[in-house]
Amino acid sequence: MIAFSKNADSTVERALEAFARTADSVVPAQNGEQHPARRGSVLVVTGSSVRNLTEKIQLDGFKSVQLFALLPSTRTSSWLLPLKNRPCALSGSQIYAPYAWRARMLKKLLLAAIQVNSTAWARHRVLIASTRPLLLQQFVTEVTGEREPVFSLLLGTPGPFRKLTIQVMRADGEILGYIKLSLTPAAIARVRAEAAMLQRLSLFPELHPHLPRLIHAGEWQGGYLLFQSPGPLRPGPVEFGQAHQRFLQALWSVHSTEKAGRVLVEGIAARWQKIDSLLDPMLRELGERTLERAALDLSDVTVRCGIMHGDFAPWNTRLGDKGDLFVFDWESAVWEAPISWDVFHFHGQIASLLKKKTNGSSFLLPESPSTRASFLLYLLSSICHSFEAGSCTRAGIGYWLTILQEQLSRGQVAIPQSLPLGRPTRKRNQ
Repeated sequence: MIAFSKNADSTVERALEAFARTADSVVPAQNGEQHPARRGSVLVVTGSSVRNLTEKIQLDGFKSVQLFALLPSTRTSSWLLPLKNRPCALSGSQIYAPYAWRARMLKKLLLAAIQVNSTAWARHRVLIASTRPLLLQQFVTEVTGEREPVFSLLLGTPGPFRKLTIQVMRADGEILGYIKLSLTPAAIARVRAEAAMLQRLSLFPELHPHLPRLIHAGEWQGGYLLFQSPGPLRPGPVEFGQAHQRFLQALWSVHSTEKAGRVLVEGIAARWQKIDSLLDPMLRELGERTLERAALDLSDVTVRCGIMHGDFAPWNTRLGDKGDLFVFDWESAVWEAPISWDVFHFHGQIASLLKKKTNGSSFLLPESPSTRASFLLYLLSSICHSFEAGSCTRAGIGYWLTILQEQLSRGQVAIPQSLPLGRPTRKRNQ
């Protein structure tokens, strides 16, 4: 079982229960400050006592000892960085690639501190000691051949779909891959869906430069585990450009189809109906107006559909040496959706989360009624997704609501350049 110190953060505790499993059952200790040797095969200690425990617990029979820095602090931990050595600490930082200005500056300061001293900078620490290798250590050794893997942990976004992401490294910092572990029942389906999509997309050689390779996927300790290969280290660009367009064109070339506009409207209307009881009167009316407008503009057109990533944003991309865009985090992918939606999502995420204006050369062109309708359906779909995830707040969907209200009142929509979004099936009455 696992024994936690009494000051362990509950979020860290939950993640480490998934990470630090052995062949024994996981039962948190009632008083983690007591001598751990009689409590189980794994000990997890956080706080000031960590610095003086390493040598002592090794004498007590805990042969495997891993030390992490808790970032940003013990109370608000979201990232566990390994303190094995400088190369692992520097490489372990790759699991977190911030795009907001303040977060990027803080990470630069962290990397500078690691260069000066690989461990002295770490104020908040967690120690994981075990009498035998963890199941995850054994698994990585069997799959990769690495006998002493090192890990960096990202605890995931709070909510019903929370997952633990683990960067797996060698002792010299070489990244072997990334593991996703579901931390909630709802997250199991998400991780399984991502594994299935990666497996399906791997059948197309033209997509190989853009995708992680599936190393392993399967049931794991009552949940689901996905192990995938690493990609380039260079962050994906914030500006939508040629690399993004080439990737999307490759994705659409693998599978595309034409769907009647009314079918798309009916699909979103069905999703909207399912969340009707959760909507306030204003939002319900807004949705009804949106569906009416979209139904009118798409009544006699077909819309080109294809594979949609589902969360196409800079932080889910990396840039390869040859300029190819490498894209990960496929858990929200859909096999058939309007091909414009990934582009809309990319620009929307930049505008709403990074407060950046979109590239004028891509978004200030005249648009067709079918493009406007596709954008309106995308906005409604995004709101539906927030409610379906069980974590919707007015603040969380505020950006989408504002844009939706603006488009309905003005009748104008910003669109991406040169994308084949919809094709008329017959001439409209003038």
